[in-house]
Amino acid sequence: MTSDFSLWLTVDINKAYSNFSSAQIDKLTANLLKEMRSLDELDRVQRVSDPNPPDGEMSGGGNLIGVVASKLSLSNVRSVGGYLVQKFASKPIDIKVEANGRKIEIIGVRP
Repeated sequence: MTSDFSLWLTVDINKAYSNFSSAQIDKLTANLLKEMRSLDELDRVQRVSDPNPPDGEMSGGGNLIGVVASKLSLSNVRSVGGYLVQKFASKPIDIKVEANGRKIEIIGVRP
């Protein structure tokens, strides 16, 4: 594999803040999105669209609350992992990695 091999990393922070309201988690998601967009190691950062939004509800603008996806190169995995460890130390988060048609999901990991 070369260093320009790209993958998608999806982070779900809902378990880390399970005692927070949806509005509070949505605000934390917006802050996480802003922080992650400032990282040079990430090629793209975005909210994740809700594939099954509730009828008549636009909470989160049609996006999943607490979920952020980012595209990065294989060479930046270590530094982005370090960021997640620093940001969510001891808090459970769900992580999904997608690359080359394969998916790995780690549920409740405490980085």
